[in-house]
Amino acid sequence: MFPAIFACLAWSKNISDLYIPLHEGADMFQQIDFIIHNPISFFVIIVKTIFVKTLRIIITMIGVLDWQDTRLDILTYIFYPIALIYVALNYYDKKVKLSKIQTIILSLSLLISYFIIVTYMYLSWSPVGSGIVTGLNGKYFITLLLPLLILLASKIKTSFILNNNLIFTFSFFVLFSAVISLLIRFYNVFPNLYYQI
Repeated sequence: MFPAIFACLAWSKNISDLYIPLHEGADMFQQIDFIIHNPISFFVIIVKTIFVKTLRIIITMIGVLDWQDTRLDILTYIFYPIALIYVALNYYDKKVKLSKIQTIILSLSLLISYFIIVTYMYLSWSPVGSGIVTGLNGKYFITLLLPLLILLASKIKTSFILNNNLIFTFSFFVLFSAVISLLIRFYNVFPNLYYQI
């Protein structure tokens, strides 16, 4: 891992003169300078981002189609996380037994991973000194979802039985919602149907 980190840092140093900001107002080098001189403010920004961007992260993790402009219906965004947690709790709580040290390591890994992802977006996408991290999408956090669900399932014991018919029905309606959203967005198939997306 250390050779890979060293190679990334060396490569970044070599191409630093070729740097082109990814977003208007963003400048990675000025942002690093801001973080170094304002570490407490940066920590507050990271924490504030959790509260401000959580809903967006959940919605974009479930799915916003096309160029982030075609949402599914609101019920999908409400029930999808519930169904995901339902399946995870039912499946993993009988199979996963984490020791105290494993729980600590997994929790720290999740926190550090979150911090690295958010910091990178702050460096590369947010305007210099921005009070919040911009440009966050749920897809950046998908890799953290499985460890988070395993951590939850190891701590929450349940007694309900996984209902495959319920999962199948829910999956059908999520796909149906996606199809309707696309038909309305691109083909105006149901011009008189009030379908909130």
